[in-house]
Amino acid sequence: MDPLRKKTLRKRWLATSALIALLAGGLTGCGRSVPPLPPQDVISEARARMLAFHFGQAKTILDQQAPHFPEDHPLYPEFLYLQALSNWHAVPPVPNDVRNAAVQLAEMAEAYPDHELAPNALLYMGRIHDIRDFAGDEPDYPAARNAYQLILERYPDHPVAADAAIRYGMTYVKQVAQPEEIAKGVAFIRSWYEENPETPMAPIITLFLGNMYDQFLGDRAQALQFYDKASRLGFVNAGRAGVNLWRKAELAIEVGLESLGKPIPPDGWSAWEFDGIPESYLQTAIKTCQTIITEYPRSGRGYEALLVLRAIRESRPELEFEIPVLQLFEISDAEDPS
Repeated sequence: MDPLRKKTLRKRWLATSALIALLAGGLTGCGRSVPPLPPQDVISEARARMLAFHFGQAKTILDQQAPHFPEDHPLYPEFLYLQALSNWHAVPPVPNDVRNAAVQLAEMAEAYPDHELAPNALLYMGRIHDIRDFAGDEPDYPAARNAYQLILERYPDHPVAADAAIRYGMTYVKQVAQPEEIAKGVAFIRSWYEENPETPMAPIITLFLGNMYDQFLGDRAQALQFYDKASRLGFVNAGRAGVNLWRKAELAIEVGLESLGKPIPPDGWSAWEFDGIPESYLQTAIKTCQTIITEYPRSGRGYEALLVLRAIRESRPELEFEIPVLQLFEISDAEDPS
C-alpha cells in the first residue's frame, strides 16, 4: 500500500476510535475523560447529528470537546455557533441553556462579524427572543427587533435579510390585541418590500400583505393590490392557489362595490349586483375566475367561479368573454371505494 495512503487511513482510524470512545463514555454518562478530537471531526460529527435532529447528541459532543477546541482554529466560530444551536434545540429544553444560547449567538456574531454564519447567528438570536421555548418563557420583542435590525444594518444584501425584515414586522403583528401595532408591523414589511421588490421572498411577502390588509386592517383596495402581485409572482403553496385566487376575485368585486358607495353583501357572491361596477374590476374578477376554472378546477372554488362568470354575463351582456368548461372528475365503478 502507498505509504501516504496508509498514513491517511491510520489517521482516520485514530479519529474514529476517539469518536467511539467519546460516544461510549460521553453519551452513556459513565464519566470517563474524553480525548480531544481533530477540530474538523468535531464539527462534522456535530453537523451530522444536528441535521438528523439529534441535538442532544450534538450538544454532548460539543460540550465535551469545548475544553479542547483551539480558539485560534478557523472552525472555532462555527463551533460556537453549533454549540449555541444545540443548547437551544436540545430536547427537553432547559431554560438556562436556551438563555445561554442567545448569549452565545450574540457573542459569536460580535466577535466574528465577517464570518459567513454571523447573519444566521443574529437571526437565531432574534428567534430565541421572539418565541416561547418552554413554559413561562415570555417573548422579548424589543430584544428580537434589535437582533433583526442588526442584520438589516450590517448585512442588507444577505439572503437572511428578507427573513429578518419579515420577522421584525411580525413582532408587532403578533400583538393582535393592539391594531396600531399590527399596522406598524405591516407598514414596516411593506416599506422593506418596496425597497427590495426583487427579493426571492416576494411571493410570500405580497400574499402576506394581502392577507393582512384584508383580514386585519380592513383595506380591501390595498388587499387586492397585493393579491394581484402575489398571483402574478406565483403562489408558493400551489395547493392553496385556487383559494387565494378566489379571494382575489371576491376582492375585485367588493372593491368595485365600494367604489360605488355600496355595502358589501354579507352573503357573499350570490348577493352581488354587478350593475355599475367599473369594468376594470369586473375584468379582474373575470380573468381570475377563468384561471381558477382552467388551472385549478379541483381547488373547491371551480364551480363557484363558473357561477360568477355566468352571473356577470347575464348582468353585463356588453362584456364579451369566454366561460371555460369546468373539468369534472368522475369516479368509475371500478374506482368507487363503496
